[in-house]
This record gives sequence, structure tokens and C-alpha cells, in this order.
Amino acid sequence: MCLVTRTFDCILQEFENSMTAGASFILGFPDLTLTRKPGCLELNSMEACPSPTGSSASKSRWIKTGLSITCAVLCGAALDYVSGPVRALLLEREAHAVLRAVTQEPTAPYRGIWLEYGIRKLVKACELDPLNQSVRLLLGTAYLLDGRLEPALDSFKNAERIRRDPRVYTDMAFCYMQMREWQRARDCLELALSFKPDFQDALDYLAELNKRKPVQ
Repeated sequence: MCLVTRTFDCILQEFENSMTAGASFILGFPDLTLTRKPGCLELNSMEACPSPTGSSASKSRWIKTGLSITCAVLCGAALDYVSGPVRALLLEREAHAVLRAVTQEPTAPYRGIWLEYGIRKLVKACELDPLNQSVRLLLGTAYLLDGRLEPALDSFKNAERIRRDPRVYTDMAFCYMQMREWQRARDCLELALSFKPDFQDALDYLAELNKRKPVQ
């Protein structure tokens, strides 16, 4: 598995694990398809937004997606009456579903539009809950998927200010490796391993870094 794919999968999987451990009252992940623009959400719009294959399976999947998003929209009417962190959690979960679909369907139509949609949700979640580290990590992942390294690194640095841990420094190292800033990447990986010497992602990235740029 390449480093890019592994980075995305690790962050998304950690988010899924955190959602399984708590906040079970939140809506389930929508089964998104990326063949329609985000604005095409109404259940009655299937004819206007037909499935590319026209198969019953695809239509069934879109109905499920439509129901999930419709429920989210209805629940959104009550968001003004709940606290910022709860609203942020709802936005984070919605954005996670979008990012997971983006990684699973990298060549799908409207991928870029869905990705920007997820980024907007996460930016809003950061405003609602500035001390939520997982939102910052997920936002950094979204920027990476969009090929925007500087905003991704900034998001990971903001996550570092909330809590220092091996995941944050490993993600920062990944950005520096993509920027070919080898020494900064190495420094971040060493920091990650100082927190957890057996942190596997940091060990694997360091091995990859040594292949590309051995220690002088």
C-alpha cells in the first residue's frame, strides 16, 4: 500500500473507531455515491439525476443515500438548539462519510465537488469546536486528498496545538515528505517515536524516508 493511501486510511479508520466507541446516537454513515452533485439530494430527483448504469442496485443505493442525507437535513433544523461541540460532531461525521466515499471512488464524477463539500463542513466544525483535534486531522486529510499540502500541514499543526501525540507528528511528517523537506519530516517522525516507540506508521514512514534520503 502506498504512503498516500495508507495515510488516508489510517486517519479515517481512527475516526471510525472513535465513533464506534462513543456517540452512538449520531446518524449512521450515509452510503454515498459520487456520481451526483451534492445539491442533487431529493428522493424525487432520481430521474433528473439518473444512475450511470441505470441498474436497480445503483438506484437502491441512491435511495439509501438519499434517505440518510434527508434525515441529516431534517436533523439540521434542530442544530441551533444544541451545543457547538455536538453540531461539530454531526458535521464531522457527515464529512467523514464524504471522504470515505472519495477514497473508495477516486475516479467518480463530481469527486472534486464532493471533496470541497466535505472541506466546507470540516472548516465549519473547526469553528464550532476549536479544541476538537479529530476534526483538524480529518480536515488535513481532506486537503491532502485535494492535493493542497500547505493547508493540510497547517491543519495538522493546529491539531498539534491541541494535543501532541504520535499521529499528529506522523501526519506532519507525511506532508513534509511530499514537499521533499526531508529533515523536517525526519524530525517529526523522531518526535512521534519519542511518544510511542512502536508506532508502526512512524516506523514505516521513517524506513521509507531512509530509502529516499539516507542519513548523511
